[in-house]
Amino acid sequence: MEVTQSPSSSLFSPTILDMFRSIFAAKTVQIAVSYNIPDLLQDGPKSVAELAKATGTHEDSLYRLLRMLSTIGFVERLEEKRFAETPLSHSLCSNESNPLRSFVLWLFDHCWSSVGALAHSVKTGQPSFEYVHGMDIWQWNATHPEDQALFNQAMASFSRFDEQIVLTHDFSSARVVADIGGGYGVFLRAILKAHPMLKGILYDISPVIDEAKEYFAGEQLEARCQLLAGDFLVAIPTGADIYILKHVLHNWNDQDCIRILSNCRAAGGVGSRIFIVEQVLSFEKPLEDVFVSDMVMLMVLKGARERSADEYKTLLEAAGFMLKQVVPFNEMYSLIEGIAI
Repeated sequence: MEVTQSPSSSLFSPTILDMFRSIFAAKTVQIAVSYNIPDLLQDGPKSVAELAKATGTHEDSLYRLLRMLSTIGFVERLEEKRFAETPLSHSLCSNESNPLRSFVLWLFDHCWSSVGALAHSVKTGQPSFEYVHGMDIWQWNATHPEDQALFNQAMASFSRFDEQIVLTHDFSSARVVADIGGGYGVFLRAILKAHPMLKGILYDISPVIDEAKEYFAGEQLEARCQLLAGDFLVAIPTGADIYILKHVLHNWNDQDCIRILSNCRAAGGVGSRIFIVEQVLSFEKPLEDVFVSDMVMLMVLKGARERSADEYKTLLEAAGFMLKQVVPFNEMYSLIEGIAI
């Protein structure tokens, strides 16, 4: 006898169910982190009543949230209403060296509402973030300092994943390295510590540079690095042999990317090098994370996108650079090197 599949059976396929679960997993983790649940569990297991009191939340609703989070390993359910930390929750404590906590809080808060309006981006080509919030993300951050701080900390978290470049790339021919849009300088500080002969320039907007000064002073690197404030769409500091654009260009449309690259070319002159650190789209080796990131770009900023190696080559050539090489240095990111001609 031929067995036919009922229309509803595909709804419960493992793949569809995993998609459904992931929606709630991401948001419930963000909510737990926002209420400092990982911190509260650091010194030992707690009852739901204790956690609800400490967080000012509704006890039964918090219990149901934690019960769900226990199924994905975020917390361990010891008894009916008693929970303990796990390595996953511990990694998102506010005092933990892993800074992904800021990334979780930033991405799954304001970007979450953008996901709900993704259809707007698909239909119009315009960012759903701006559609929901009435302004783009740069304007939002400028008027919401706490979100600007979260954003900067989230970007700093990625710098720690990129530090393999510091260990594997040859900086011996350079005297000065400029990190353009370099945030708090996590990446540049790693370069300067690994290569004592180098001097550095950190360039970002004024509020970011003001905070970055504390980090450089704490690591006694002020004497070897200039911290300069400005707008890379207008001008770039001169005097560097290597200009770094790490996780910068994917935030901008092609025209603005060419403007930023041209400013680097004007500042560095013939022979200067540019290091672009980005995810590179490959249709021969498609990676889910890269395409997910590209969707985030679609939602958040007008014209923002992840690009292929050929697309970066086109941008570089339009700004007066020759593409030298594209070197993958981990599963997600590549170093795109250009030379000014």
